[in-house]
Amino acid sequence: MIKKGKEILFPKDLEERLDAICNVINTELKSVTLLHLDDTPRGRSQLRTRLKENVREEHLPKKSSIAEYCSKTFFPCGMVEKIKVKRNSNSLTDAYRLSASGKKYGLPIAALALQYAVETQVS
Repeated sequence: MIKKGKEILFPKDLEERLDAICNVINTELKSVTLLHLDDTPRGRSQLRTRLKENVREEHLPKKSSIAEYCSKTFFPCGMVEKIKVKRNSNSLTDAYRLSASGKKYGLPIAALALQYAVETQVS
């Protein structure tokens, strides 16, 4: 069961937009994590499982780091929507899915940042 989500709008001011984007891509793991989000609300465990498909175990972020990327970076920047989801234990937990701004701005810049890091071998 999914409850109504919360979303913070992507900033309109150019400087604030650049700041938001830079916060989203300031590490490769944040970029990779954002690229593993889509329209389906996912909690930190589900995201980590998706990341395991493409990230070697020694580079895989902890569940707590994934939760922090989503709640403290992506959500305040307007890249994701935070949703309360009821799990099997009937408790509510936070899950995240891409916002319209995340699709329009976040995904392309995250992909570009990772491509640059790979091609130049510069983090």
